[in-house]
Amino acid sequence: MPDWRALTAQQLAGLRLPEARREEVVQELSEHLEDEFVALRQELPEDEAQRQALSLLAHSDVLVREIRKAEKEDPMTQTTRIFLCGIVTGVVAFLLGSLLAVVGGQFLATVEAAGRPTAFTFVAHLAAGIWTIWLYTLIRPRFGPGSKTAALAGFALWLVGALAAASWTSLGLIPPSVLLVAVLVGLPAWIVGAMAGAWPLELSERKPSQALKVS
Repeated sequence: MPDWRALTAQQLAGLRLPEARREEVVQELSEHLEDEFVALRQELPEDEAQRQALSLLAHSDVLVREIRKAEKEDPMTQTTRIFLCGIVTGVVAFLLGSLLAVVGGQFLATVEAAGRPTAFTFVAHLAAGIWTIWLYTLIRPRFGPGSKTAALAGFALWLVGALAAASWTSLGLIPPSVLLVAVLVGLPAWIVGAMAGAWPLELSERKPSQALKVS
């Protein structure tokens, strides 16, 4: 089987984009070509399936031009997408984390007693949500787009938060029992929140694989 990623990168040598975005484009197109090959392989011999899949990259100049056009026509910048989708992540994580009010009501009381009211907690969730989606865009070229990568970004945020909460416990601001409840509820809240934010991010982006149909 051809190295689809290497072939795609070679054909897109003239595509000038920020490195992270270029890696995303190459990743998506190579995965699309591999999917095409697998689908063709069900009906055709392997050699013919490879030939037809590779033919999608035949007009590389047209492909590069269409990708550039799509990037320029994109009405929403990546920064705006990260911000808005990060807000979604923060809101979802905050709402799910509100389960603490039921299973760990003492947590919110402790937070307020420490001078950090619920409003602060909500704003902190929004900021953390934006950071999570930003992290998702950074690791997406390596791990690919989708819920698994979003879950990984959510886990990373939860880990940072858990370590911070542990430091609060060491200072006597949060009882160990409340910390345990917060950590257990926070993990699914941030993973689901990250997945919820990554979903509209992917939908709002113009997919490079659409350019294959034009070229």
